[in-house]
Amino acid sequence: MAAAPRDPHAELAALQTLALRLLAAPWQPSVPAPTSPRAALLVKQAPADWPPDLPFPPGAHLVGSLVRTPRWSTVVLDSTLTPEQVLAYYRRELAARGWHEPAVGTPRLGGFAASGLPGQPASLRAVFVRGEQGPTLTVQALALANAPTDVRLDFQTDPQAVPRAPQGGFPMMTTVLPTIAPPPGACQWPLGGSTSPTLALSSTVVEADADLAALAAHYRQELERAGWILGSIAQQGAVAWSAWTFRDEQQAAWTGLLYLLQRPDTPRRFLAHLYAEQVGAAPMSAGGLSYAALAADRP
Repeated sequence: MAAAPRDPHAELAALQTLALRLLAAPWQPSVPAPTSPRAALLVKQAPADWPPDLPFPPGAHLVGSLVRTPRWSTVVLDSTLTPEQVLAYYRRELAARGWHEPAVGTPRLGGFAASGLPGQPASLRAVFVRGEQGPTLTVQALALANAPTDVRLDFQTDPQAVPRAPQGGFPMMTTVLPTIAPPPGACQWPLGGSTSPTLALSSTVVEADADLAALAAHYRQELERAGWILGSIAQQGAVAWSAWTFRDEQQAAWTGLLYLLQRPDTPRRFLAHLYAEQVGAAPMSAGGLSYAALAADRP
């Protein structure tokens, strides 16, 4: 008996059905299965209703998109930019288009960013909204080894997707400290920090093959990229430090101090501390908030 002729169109439809089924997360109710009649996987295409004022980074390659529901779609891009550059691009471009990062749901604690567990890539994430009822755009950029940066753009028009302050919740924690990315090839475990209207600090453990001078140079570059101005620098033995000045979003003047210590008992492990205080303010201010790193493992 001769085999039935293959139907490429039917096979493609079956493949898409399987892919959509695999994308479902029945154990996670907040992520609905893409079973809507409009659910679709689009290769090298953005959804037909993708807002024209939501740009892609320069030079980005459109991998494709997933239309999960009529109100939720995801675009996947490859970018030559770093994750930090991707988020900086969207913060700049979206602000000019009337979007903003809400004061709840996406705390910008700044300070030393976690590099994840050893062998895991680091990712950065930010949420933007336009209006009290949305829409909402979540940008996530993931650094991959020997590959372009993986960029995911989640666009939702459901008002329930807008981050909102929980009733009776804790106050929003923000800080003047910029986000400090880990050195290339290093593992960075934040130890937490503290912030108040006139003081902010962050500490981390770093494990790297680089020497103390190379690590200090990396962190200076991170602070200079954030607009901090280097005042003085020194290194003596196992300690390196640098003094800084900068202004916050309200143009208030601040001073900063970064110092690193190479542990004598573990030469590949370093302690780093970043401290900032507003010029003219008391060294310690009441009403500050402390936060701890959320890393699963710490050294």
